[in-house]
Amino acid sequence: MGEKLLVPKIRFKEFTNTWEQWKAKNLFIPFREKNILNNNLISYSVSNRDGFINQREYFDDGGKAVYASKKNSLIIDFNTFAYNPSRINVGSLCLYKNKEKGLVSPIYEVFKLRNDQNPDFFYLWFKTGIFKKIIANNSNKSVRDTLNLKQFEDQLIITPILSEQNTISSLFSVLDSLITLHQRKLLLLKNIKNKLLEKMFCDEKSEFPSIRFKEFTNAWEQCKVGEIFNIDRGSGITRKDMREIKFGNFKYPVYSSQTSDEGLIGYYTKYMTDNAITWTTDGVKAGTVFYRNHRFFATSHCGLLTKKQFEASQYFSIIISRNTSKYVTWVAMPMLTTSQMEKITIICSFDQKEQYKISSLFSNLDSLITLHQRKLLLLKNIKNTLLEKMFV
Repeated sequence: MGEKLLVPKIRFKEFTNTWEQWKAKNLFIPFREKNILNNNLISYSVSNRDGFINQREYFDDGGKAVYASKKNSLIIDFNTFAYNPSRINVGSLCLYKNKEKGLVSPIYEVFKLRNDQNPDFFYLWFKTGIFKKIIANNSNKSVRDTLNLKQFEDQLIITPILSEQNTISSLFSVLDSLITLHQRKLLLLKNIKNKLLEKMFCDEKSEFPSIRFKEFTNAWEQCKVGEIFNIDRGSGITRKDMREIKFGNFKYPVYSSQTSDEGLIGYYTKYMTDNAITWTTDGVKAGTVFYRNHRFFATSHCGLLTKKQFEASQYFSIIISRNTSKYVTWVAMPMLTTSQMEKITIICSFDQKEQYKISSLFSNLDSLITLHQRKLLLLKNIKNTLLEKMFV
């Protein structure tokens, strides 16, 4: 192997020496200590998504294996690796970080590292495309790809000195902390939004929402959608008349019945309206509602609500979306026609200031949610790029 391949593409500038080559068997030391005393330790499974999973918490009643004899189970302790050989191709390998010992199935491969290596660095290494290639080249091809330690023991592994391993591990630890932080913020914002959706709108049993801006005290009123909005439908358009991306005169989004990308299917040179509520008129997503506060074109699979008594808004989009499912007909295919939309009964505030404040609140929440989703995606992309570029 040429020396130029023994350094990563991205590297901390204080490290300049080439990485070393090891055979896998000299790095990964099998650790198969059976629980011969049948100690009452927690039994774990390994998931590619959640890592080590307490079987008692994950499976109903803990699963039969939890209550059976544990003498044949393998012991795991701090900084022990474990994986299911038949699920290694989906990434079911994890590093045990609990101080208390635990147990895994005897079908698992369990191993530790040499003392002069950093387990956290290698846990990252196992997530890289480098290890995926090792799996592809060495696994048994059957119904499932399986890979035991013995099968790749002569595979060459390229690693840096311990200090560089530590520095790389610290970087990814910071990234993981940032990812976790934004995941928690995103979950909190979604929970706040869901709670407000539940409390800030009336149902058929009440004229007053449970949570409300203090300056508004009037009862909400019942009306039909057709009484407060003009109802129309989009127009036919062919794929050849659109462009997949926005450029030049093709600047107006085209929305259809699909719900991915909020119904966006392309861009067109003309727009139909500039402030409206749309809904999917037919198909499995019939009754799905979106608020559009910009110029756009809608296909014939979309219904349109525009100003009659009130302006279209996020507020009315939310209220209507809470009611459409009750009016969808299920015959040949699910449908919510313009005549059906017209008859939908809603309970709403006729105070336009209250409508505006509620719309603004949910619009701001949606913007914050989108912001954290983008930050989260960016951090994950950075992590994936570094996993690709910082290992050899």
